[in-house]
Amino acid sequence: MFYVPGSCHVYSNLGYLLLGRVVERLSGRTYSHVIHDLLQPLDISDVAVGHAGHSSTHYNEVEYV
Repeated sequence: MFYVPGSCHVYSNLGYLLLGRVVERLSGRTYSHVIHDLLQPLDISDVAVGHAGHSSTHYNEVEYV
């Protein structure tokens, strides 16, 4: 499906998925460990990678609809 440029906005998680894999490959560590270490100096420690499905959500994760 094609749109006239500027007439529609479409969001995709693919870029973020690929970025996470690049971070893991370059660092040799899991994405969640890298993010934890980056946010620790800001005193942010309650971060979790989101999951699909309601049974595996983190206790304060947003609801996806």
